[in-house]
Order: sequence, then C-alpha cells, then structure tokens
Amino acid sequence: MKIFLFVLNTVLILVYSSHGWIGNHQTALSFQPENQMTSTSHALLLFPAANTTTITDFSLCLWFNVFYFRKSSSYICSYATSSKDNNEMNLGIRSSRIVLAAGSLYVDGFRRESLLLPGMWHHLCFVANGDRETGTFYLDKELTNEVPMSPRSILLNGSLVLGQETDVVAGSFQAQQSFSGLITGFNIFSRSLTTAEVMSLAACRSENLEGDVVSWNSASWVLSGSVKPLDLQEEDYCHQKRFRFVVFPKMMSPNAAIDMCASLKSELALPPQPH
Repeated sequence: MKIFLFVLNTVLILVYSSHGWIGNHQTALSFQPENQMTSTSHALLLFPAANTTTITDFSLCLWFNVFYFRKSSSYICSYATSSKDNNEMNLGIRSSRIVLAAGSLYVDGFRRESLLLPGMWHHLCFVANGDRETGTFYLDKELTNEVPMSPRSILLNGSLVLGQETDVVAGSFQAQQSFSGLITGFNIFSRSLTTAEVMSLAACRSENLEGDVVSWNSASWVLSGSVKPLDLQEEDYCHQKRFRFVVFPKMMSPNAAIDMCASLKSELALPPQPH
C-alpha cells in the first residue's frame, strides 16, 4: 500500500487506510501530536524500590498509532532498574524497523518498509520464552520474527516510562528519541503468551486478558508534560482497512513539506506540469 501527500494551494492532504468495529471503550495516551521533540513529556510507572521479584519469561503487548516518525529511533517504552541497567525492557521504532531490548540485549522485530504506517493502529506483542531461548515478535496478527535469546532475569524494582528512552531510573530523556503517537492496551505479563492468546488480543477478543506485571486498565500512570488521555471506542483501534482523508491546512515551504512527507513515510506529489 502506498501513501501519497498532495500539496494543493499549500494544503497537505494525507491518504491512508484504517478500519474498525464497535465494542468497549478504552483509554489511550497521546504523545506529541504536533511532532514536538521534547524531553519533558512522558508517562511514568514506578515499581517498589525494595522489590526483589524477577521475571525471565515475559510478554509485552500493546496497541500503538504513530503520528510522526523520527529520523532516529523513538521509544514507545523504556524500563530501567539503575543507571547501569537502563535497557531492561525498551521498545524502539523507526519507519521500517522495530527493536526491543530485554535485559540489555537488543533484538530486531523486523526491518521492512511496508509494515509500519503513520495514522494507523498496529497491534504488537513480544514474547520472551526462556525454555525455548527465543524472542518472538507479532505485528497485526502475524509472526514477523523469531530470534534466539538467552534467558534474562529482570528485576521488578525500577521505572517504566512511556514515550521516552530513559538512561537512569525515571529520567535522563533525549528529545529526539521521544515518541509521537497514541498508546493503548499496554500490558506486560510474567509469562510467555501462546500464539492463540496473542491472536485473541490482536482481534480484541480477550477482554479479561490483562498483564499481571503491568495492567493497562488498573496501572496508575503519572503523566508529565503534554501527555493527554483520550477516550476511545474499540472500533477506533481494532480495525479493518478502509480509505479516509486527513487534511493538514498548513502553509509550508517546499523543503518543510518534503520533510513532513518523509516523517509520514510518504513522498511529495505534485500535479502534472503542462508541456
């Protein structure tokens, strides 16, 4: 599928696909809708500092919608237990790549230009299985990659941040790594989900399947900066494809328009020139 941006009288029009069906409501968090680069906007969840519980097997699942892609990686989430162990569970994205760190080991979800699209909801799960020594990525009901991964013990006594990459517990953010988009249904389980469970989550058929490490419906996130909660219907993110138009009524220079198109994984399209 191709995305085109047309500049007509200095108005940008984005054409892309999305989809939906009616169901329950859900809260989403919105990060940097105007593509601001900031180090002050994030959602924070702190675990008890004295906690000695560790997990080896785990599953991280969520729905996300990217407003704008950065030139470098932006981070959906980042978990740190100390300034040394600051990549215990990080999830980073680029326009054609997803990477996840587990116990400071980074693994690739995929490197394919066609999978991630701006303005569309995607369902992602990463499943770490210590017995099989594998990490498995699922995106939009498809297994995109399975990688060898030695067992990692992760302490549950640190800070989990949405929308930034953290270099110390609960801090040291870099604006260029901030996430621009929406997040909902963010859950972490202390076990390896089955493929059937992942598919059920991706189809919004598992209302009672909530993370025991982090539960989206009960976790108390502390919001900072411009992060805003939004109320969604299930139809807004659990979807099937249909075309729609989004209009950007912004006057831009040619170079600015080209840069904006690039951040939306698009190319600047101009009307045919007369001969």
